[in-house]
Amino acid sequence: MNNAVIAGRIAEALTYDHEAYKQQFYRTKVCVENKIGKDYVPVLLNKKFFEECGRRPKRGDFVKITGPIRTINELGDDGKTHLRVRIIANGLTFCESEEEQVFQNEVKLKGKVCSDKGEWRVRPGREKRDFVVATYRDYGRKRDYINCPVWKRRKLDISKIRKGTSVRVEGRFHSRNYFKYEAPDSPKGELKEVYEVTVEEIVALG
Repeated sequence: MNNAVIAGRIAEALTYDHEAYKQQFYRTKVCVENKIGKDYVPVLLNKKFFEECGRRPKRGDFVKITGPIRTINELGDDGKTHLRVRIIANGLTFCESEEEQVFQNEVKLKGKVCSDKGEWRVRPGREKRDFVVATYRDYGRKRDYINCPVWKRRKLDISKIRKGTSVRVEGRFHSRNYFKYEAPDSPKGELKEVYEVTVEEIVALG
């Protein structure tokens, strides 16, 4: 299981991404507001949705999107491999009325923990533990690897969860940025984007 439900406003103009099996795909980001800020969720949309809806999404439109989270390693212009994370939409709805325009950010996963740091990673005043959960796709043997941080303040029972454990996860898609510097004392840095699923519930299976 790997499914996300995202409702928010289109934050960027659609950009052509690629064509596959005679289908054209466009990328954008959806802004989802929450109690402490905003998450910018990268999504990939099939052009067929525009034809079915009779309109093309534009910046500012309030939409609801459903689909799985996909991760893929791609070679960038810098010659380095970068992890690309986004939601592949299998459903698109335009929310026209105020009653329909309710921000939503829900993710449900079922997979196996393939990476576990085994300790709390301490940040100023905050502690968390990072799990990477691998989920199988509906076809073939390909898997998606999704970072799932568990914040200690949520007091979730993770005593039975370790590398190799099958789990069910519920949470929200979270985006954040940070600067990666060439050296600790270097003024030069590169802006990095991180996409992950902040865990609200995690249960060991079997």
